Amino acid sequence: MKKLLLVLCAALLFSGCMKTETELFIEKDGSAVIKNNFLIAEELDNLSEQAFSKEIDKMKGEKDVKIEKIRKDGMVGTQATINIKDITKESTLALPNNFKSLNPDNKLVSVKKGFFKNTYTINLEVNMADAELEKRMQAQQIKPEQLDAIFKVSFIVHLPVKANENNAMSANDETFEYKWDMKFSQKTPVKLVYTLNNTGNIVLSIALAIVVILLIAVLLIPKNKENQE
Repeated sequence: MKKLLLVLCAALLFSGCMKTETELFIEKDGSAVIKNNFLIAEELDNLSEQAFSKEIDKMKGEKDVKIEKIRKDGMVGTQATINIKDITKESTLALPNNFKSLNPDNKLVSVKKGFFKNTYTINLEVNMADAELEKRMQAQQIKPEQLDAIFKVSFIVHLPVKANENNAMSANDETFEYKWDMKFSQKTPVKLVYTLNNTGNIVLSIALAIVVILLIAVLLIPKNKENQE
C-alpha cells in the first residue's frame, strides 16, 4: 500500500483514477477464490507497473498465486488470484495487509458447527492508514480526504447462499453479493454471517431413520401374521 505514494503525486490530477478491489468467492464445499485487483486510469498505467513491479514479481513466485493483466470498467491493471481449499482454515494473510480478523480464532471465516447446520462468520476490521503511511502523506501534504477521492477501495464477498446477517454498504440478496467501500480517513467494520446445511449429518440421519423404519417393519410383520391366524 505504501508503494502507492510513488504514483499519488501524478494521480492527484485525476479524481477516482485508482481502484483496488478485493473479491472473495466462497463455495458451498468450503473452497474459495480471492481476487486482488489493482486498477488505474490508462494515463497512469506505466507508473503503476513501475510502482508495483517488485510486488508483482514476488507474488508470481508464490505458490497458488496467478498474476495477470486485466481491463475493467474502462481501467487497466493487474489481478492476483489465490485459490483456497478450506476457507475456515485460512487466516487473513491472503488478503491485503490492512485487513484484520476480529474472529476469536483469528481466521478469515470462523465456523460454528451444528448437527444439521453450520454457521460461518466473517468479522473483519479494515484500516487503510497506518503510522508510516500517514507520515508520508503529511510529507506530500496529502490529506486522507484527498486520498479517498483519488483512490477507491472496495471489498466484495460472493456467498453461495443469502447472508443471515451483514453490515454491507451494498447487498444483493438475489446474487448473494455483499460490498464494502473503504476510506483512508476511517476504519471500516466488515460483518457477514451465513449458514450452510451439514449435508453429511443430514444424509446420515435420513439413512438411520430408514434403517429404524425397516427394523420396526420387520418386527411388526410377524406379529401381524400371528394375529391374523
